[in-house]
Amino acid sequence: MLQWAFILLSCLEVVLLTLVIVFFQRLKRSESVLNTLQDKQQNLLNKLDFNSRIEEQLMETFRERQNELIRLADDIERKSDELRSLIKQADSISHSPRTKRQAVINAYRRGMSARQIAKAMNLSVDEVELMLMETGSR
Repeated sequence: MLQWAFILLSCLEVVLLTLVIVFFQRLKRSESVLNTLQDKQQNLLNKLDFNSRIEEQLMETFRERQNELIRLADDIERKSDELRSLIKQADSISHSPRTKRQAVINAYRRGMSARQIAKAMNLSVDEVELMLMETGSR
């Protein structure tokens, strides 16, 4: 009977030893999986850091472009004001009687008739003929 107890205990020890070996193998596999997960996590953190830096660069570029657009808009507004001023000056010069008279004379010298000049300059034929008579061109 004692012999059976030793055999039973020996079998139990073998089973326990087998269980311990299986447990350590699973533990090793789990450790390997954990290391892989940690590597992947570190890789993800590196990518997130890289993306963060790229995003910051994009935002800085966007801010620079916005500032450049604001400067350009200001320049355009200034140029627009200058052009309006020049147009007003040109309008005042082109509507002066002296300028109209000179334009009528030049057109007449190029061979245009009084009727053609009147139509082109939005004047009446009588006004054109009067200007030509005043200057002695007719």
